[in-house]
Amino acid sequence: MNQATTVPRPLVAAAALLAVAVIGVVAANALRGPRQDGPLKTTGSFNVSYSLGDDELFIWGMNLPWYGDSAVGDIRIESIEPVGTRGLEVLGLVLNNSVLQPDGTCLSYGDRPAASFPPPEVPTREVNGAVLSAANGRTCTNDPSVLVGVRRPRDSSAGRIEALRMVYRHHGVTYELVMPYSLDICRVQTDTQERRVPCTAIRTPTP
Repeated sequence: MNQATTVPRPLVAAAALLAVAVIGVVAANALRGPRQDGPLKTTGSFNVSYSLGDDELFIWGMNLPWYGDSAVGDIRIESIEPVGTRGLEVLGLVLNNSVLQPDGTCLSYGDRPAASFPPPEVPTREVNGAVLSAANGRTCTNDPSVLVGVRRPRDSSAGRIEALRMVYRHHGVTYELVMPYSLDICRVQTDTQERRVPCTAIRTPTP
């Protein structure tokens, strides 16, 4: 005949308290959000300024602060998103690796007007879930930049992106890095020979 086993009440109470404590830690971490003390660091702020025609597309390329350091290990990107976007339509973001040049240097895509986004002339990959592997160190094929496609609407005299925010995973921990990379776009300006010239003054973007 089977007999029911009675669990002492103190053990039940201790288990319940432990479960509550674990749930509390998980909830606190979720509320706290990604940590900001991760291994990826920026070395300075960078700004790109360009003039665009009405409804013209532009691809803004910025190298990521990734150096293929084996001591750091692999990085998994969860997301990259613009911060403080005004007066521009963001078409999307993709990753692109540099291309090896005959002189041995790595050439990234850079910044340029475009007919479409993503640019069909270079290989790109999705941002979310991309793994930056440190297995082979830093090479041209492991030197990523993020390409941001934007369009200046006809009714916007100027536009701006304040920064780029990257969320990534490293050794099971989620980190975020706000990269001080900014973009300023104004209505196209040309010189007497009809050559496009940079923006001389960036006004407050129209809403």
